[in-house]
Amino acid sequence: MRKSILAFIVFQSMFFFTLCAQDSTIQKEKWHWDNALKQDTSAGYVQVVKVDNILYISGAVARDVTPEGITRVYQGLERSLKSFGATFQNVVKENLYT
Repeated sequence: MRKSILAFIVFQSMFFFTLCAQDSTIQKEKWHWDNALKQDTSAGYVQVVKVDNILYISGAVARDVTPEGITRVYQGLERSLKSFGATFQNVVKENLYT
């Protein structure tokens, strides 16, 4: 009887660990606003990465720190958001470095 119970527990443990070990690859969609291929192949840079229902936007820089330069940055960010059907109303966090 004990061997049967032990065998059952071992079987259940193996089954559980097999389920946990299945492929859980995160699906990502990459986008670069001025590149039809979505990915900048020269540097491996990408403007937006979408993971599930979250957008990660990176590397929005201004050539000049003037009102016009900052406006251009936000116009680029707006294009990135629009490509995924989002707006600035959907932004939760923004990091600004000067």
